Amino acid sequence: MNYDIIIVGGGFAGLATAITASRNNLDCLVIEKEKELGYPVHTSGGSWYSEMLHLGLDKNLLHPINSIAFHSPSGDVVSASFKDQDPYGCIIDVRGTIQFLAMKAAQEGAHILPNTKVLSPILENGEIVGVNTKSSGSESKNIFSKIVVDASGSLSLITRRLGLKEGKWQRYGIGAEYEAYVPKLPDENHVDFILGERFAPAGYAWIFPTGKNRARIGVGIIRPDSKENPFKYLEVIMQQHPNISKYLKHAVPIEYHHGIFPCEGPLPKTVSNRFISVGDAAGQGSPLVGEGIRYAIQFGYLAGEVAAKAIATDDVSEDYLMQFYEEKWKEQIETNFKIALEIQKRLARHSDDDWERKISMLKALDFDKLVVFLNKLKGEL
Repeated sequence: MNYDIIIVGGGFAGLATAITASRNNLDCLVIEKEKELGYPVHTSGGSWYSEMLHLGLDKNLLHPINSIAFHSPSGDVVSASFKDQDPYGCIIDVRGTIQFLAMKAAQEGAHILPNTKVLSPILENGEIVGVNTKSSGSESKNIFSKIVVDASGSLSLITRRLGLKEGKWQRYGIGAEYEAYVPKLPDENHVDFILGERFAPAGYAWIFPTGKNRARIGVGIIRPDSKENPFKYLEVIMQQHPNISKYLKHAVPIEYHHGIFPCEGPLPKTVSNRFISVGDAAGQGSPLVGEGIRYAIQFGYLAGEVAAKAIATDDVSEDYLMQFYEEKWKEQIETNFKIALEIQKRLARHSDDDWERKISMLKALDFDKLVVFLNKLKGEL
């Protein structure tokens, strides 16, 4: 079996790569280990409304957010409302969006192979020329291509095997989340963030509404700053937080999500001859706020376009991919993410008293200054 491009992983990054690669006339194969694209859910789906529309997502997949609040451990709160404007943020229908991208990729001509594991890269003279795969109930099979893209998420499956990522991620966020029916949800266009050791040591917790009395209730904790299990803090927030428990104690969980998010910043190197790493596999997510979806889609589109140009010019060398892929994405985010990582390391060490002081400081800001603060978070600074 031979293709122009093989993409390992059928998530946001992999499918975005497939869309632009296929649109540029590459014979494209996406390999996904799960039986169903978009399942299980590994992300809370929080992002920015205008950016998601700009990336081509259907607005029906985006639940609009017009207000935000930050809660201290004691219940002190600071909030901002954008109800007189277009939606500021959004909560993404994760499963729906991945399948939306899969349909777009298929319409462009991509082949998608679910329920298939990639076992190893195939190397010739030290260069990747394909992958060895195994589908359920069948023999292993070699599939060859001119370029391989690793979009396997935090596994960084091929990236590791090629030596671009050494060992496991040493710094990462681990998250646990309920999607729940919340009968007394006060505002379906408002998100809450809970801070402090009591409820989310070395991390933060969130309440993300998704419409029709549904909300995602989650906790993310940074390793190695804390070894606590985020799952146990879900019930603590729902039953004990002085503000949030007033309406969450009646919540009924209907789904459970969990995932790992690399928080080391981008990898120093994400290409080699015939190879591109993209999305979480390349560390292309915000270390500060734990957001990776928009970068996965954005740089997935870039990866597909660059792969098509490389094959068209018969130059799939590391130098070519470095110039037109790696240098382009690093130019956009690398400096900001390095700063964001240093801020994240400091915040992960905050005590409850530290967060009480921070919330008090935010409350002293007028609305315009609070908007500036939120826009800096949006820009990862």
